[in-house]
Amino acid sequence: MTNEEMFKLILDEISVIKDNQTEMKKDISVMKHDISSLKKQVTNIEHQNETIAIQVSENNQILKQENVKEWLELGSSAISELKKKRSS
Repeated sequence: MTNEEMFKLILDEISVIKDNQTEMKKDISVMKHDISSLKKQVTNIEHQNETIAIQVSENNQILKQENVKEWLELGSSAISELKKKRSS
């Protein structure tokens, strides 16, 4: 193989390497964009989770209050019935 042929072969390989490097840079750019987008989505999901947790907590408090009221009413009703039975 002559020097000229070797030089051409090396230049061809360099061209392939440069093409690969350009493609890799494009891929990295796309990945950076995707990662940025995913970070935003995760942040949004975290905020939604916080909002849901607050709503669940508030709903649980309401349900507990309603449950206490029902038990108090049931207990009051039972005591009233018991008093009626004792006085009859």
